[in-house]
Amino acid sequence: MDDLTQRYYEAEMRYLREAGKEFAQAYPDRAAMLNLDKPGARDPYVERLFEGFAFLMGRLREKLDDDLPELTEGLVSLLWPHYLRTIPSLSVVELLTDHRQMKQSETLSDFQVLSRPVGEHRTRCCYSATRDITLLPLALPEVSLQYEQDGRSVIRLRFECSPLAGDGSQIDLSRLPLYLNADSPLACALHRALTLGCSKSGFACRGRNVGHWTAIFTRWGSVRTIRSGQKANRPSAATNCCWSISPSARSLCLSPSTGWRMWSGRQE
Repeated sequence: MDDLTQRYYEAEMRYLREAGKEFAQAYPDRAAMLNLDKPGARDPYVERLFEGFAFLMGRLREKLDDDLPELTEGLVSLLWPHYLRTIPSLSVVELLTDHRQMKQSETLSDFQVLSRPVGEHRTRCCYSATRDITLLPLALPEVSLQYEQDGRSVIRLRFECSPLAGDGSQIDLSRLPLYLNADSPLACALHRALTLGCSKSGFACRGRNVGHWTAIFTRWGSVRTIRSGQKANRPSAATNCCWSISPSARSLCLSPSTGWRMWSGRQE
């Protein structure tokens, strides 16, 4: 019997002795039949019964305190199987591209990166992208927080477009993922502002509105966009990677180089 089981066993024996005294005080006639009122002269059969009961209950308490893995693991494997799966090593890799030399969007499929040699055996780990990566001829040089006259906050994102991309009409902006590099509280607030805090989005080119969208947010924070007079079934990934700034009512994006503007807002 190991030390842990011994401790549980002794704890159960102490409980039985104390409970026996209380039982003898409450029911002396019945306690006399089991010699519970005479601690020094207990019935040997009753003593063996106590010891067996203490051992079984001690083992049961030990399993309960150990969260009973035999039961919980089987239950969790049915209700939440991915919780028991090991999480692989994750990392965020920044691709420094010269957007000014790009003419159009480019997609990297099956993208992989090798780590530097680590450990005694100088092992190099291979990291694979979780999905295809789309490189856009855009840059985000400036982010600011402003306020409207009615008191609503505005998140302004200023994009720069590659001069080789022309007026930008060939750039696919249906999916515009943003990575919010901030501490968790700030990132969560910014994510909420750019997802649940917005209800509209639109684009304008050189001061001319070319489209207007109304954002419909799903349960998981992704957004579907419905254009004026049209229906968009493909969800926008603009919010999938977003973590975000403050609970804003509107966000406005403006590019000084080509005149691209994007805004999104929330009805107060």
